Amino acid sequence: MSISEPIMITLYATMQALLCAIGALLIALPSAYFLWLYSFSGQRLFNALLHVCSVMPTKAAVVAVDLCYHTHGSIGISIGMLFINIPFAMLLMQQAYGCVDRLSILVAAGLGASPWRCYRDIIWPQIYAAVKNAAGIIFVLCFCAVSFAPMLGNQWYHATPDSMMQQAYQKGDIVQVFVYGCIRFVLLLAIGYNIAKSKQILLPTHIQIDHTRQRYCILKTPWWAVMLGIIMFCIGAPLVAIIRSGLSAGIMMYFYTLITAVPDAYIGMPVWHILYQSVGIACISGLGAVLVSVLLCWVGSSAPNRSGVVQLLVLLPYLVGGVGCGILFDQLAHIKILTPMMAMVISHVILNYPLAYQLLYAHSATYEVEWTYCAQSLCANMHTIYRTLYWPFMVPAMINALCLSMSLSITEVGASSVVSGNTLMTLSMASRIYRAAGYDVGVLGIVCLICFFAFICALGSSYMQLRSTRH
Repeated sequence: MSISEPIMITLYATMQALLCAIGALLIALPSAYFLWLYSFSGQRLFNALLHVCSVMPTKAAVVAVDLCYHTHGSIGISIGMLFINIPFAMLLMQQAYGCVDRLSILVAAGLGASPWRCYRDIIWPQIYAAVKNAAGIIFVLCFCAVSFAPMLGNQWYHATPDSMMQQAYQKGDIVQVFVYGCIRFVLLLAIGYNIAKSKQILLPTHIQIDHTRQRYCILKTPWWAVMLGIIMFCIGAPLVAIIRSGLSAGIMMYFYTLITAVPDAYIGMPVWHILYQSVGIACISGLGAVLVSVLLCWVGSSAPNRSGVVQLLVLLPYLVGGVGCGILFDQLAHIKILTPMMAMVISHVILNYPLAYQLLYAHSATYEVEWTYCAQSLCANMHTIYRTLYWPFMVPAMINALCLSMSLSITEVGASSVVSGNTLMTLSMASRIYRAAGYDVGVLGIVCLICFFAFICALGSSYMQLRSTRH
């Protein structure tokens, strides 16, 4: 390995991630502003489509972009990254706009301020922190992507440090693994620290529509409808391409073999067993991630002097990454300290608990301390207050974090591909075997299964977020 190879790959991945993060936010900011400013028929359906794309695994996004646009190289990689990150950024920006004080905007408009002046002087200062945090997390997601560059790239430098770490580990090149690991650690240190100490919710949670907003009229500003129509077409077209290709390729026969538990010729076991195993890992790791996040919230609230330790623990998974975490626990599985199943579960817990922690921390910050004071004035002890007030208040957020952690576990690729090897079969491993064998029907079937369960988890998360908002 020459010195120029990791430098070139890192520069390309950095520029690709930076351009995609900027592009996603440039599209998401005006689109989310319109969704926040107006209400229209079908807005909940549009938000549901955003949820589907934001939780879609990277391999599924690669297949969708390849089927729809037939584009490879740098343009194909950019389209694939924007396909899942524009919806994610739009959901984050809708949350940011939802925290803006509408009364101050109405007062400024009543005093003669133009819409652009209101946005620049009132809205932008209130959403700047959220925009910066969203840019950081989208950059990290693009920079650490494992599937886009290897599957859509056509040049040797079309890769990311994480994908090169994965390939080097599979070849047994420990030096190359160490080099790329150090590079990503240094580059992501500052960004990961800003994300870890952020008190913003960096998750695609449910967006509740305020029906008191102005009803949108297409005759007044038709260019808003044109822009949203283009975005919806660009997002929906790849999803339609997956469904159309699956139906034309005989995917129903694949699902028939799944239901009848017939052993698959390519993987040597029934697909139902792999599905059951993957869902079980997602459930156990989701519960573990919520448990760890609850513990971190308790430590941070009960001992403020240990907040630095909590921030360090939240920062660590961002620095290690999915592939690095998978390599660590795969080595522990090889020396018989952990079984492959335990290694997979623990690696998913470590990768998912920072997001679960941020969600629980942000929700706990909205708890009204006056409720506790009122209960104490009625002679209630702290045990009764926790049981009747604080615990019911936090349960919807905990279930929300559980659903999102399960969704992230099912769609996780980096650690799963390293830990599973040939000893533990998961949906992502089965997809790789199908793709290597040229079995496109199997690849589409696995993609549809992953998207279905990720969407179910997203629906559960949206429902619990709606309940917590109502309460």
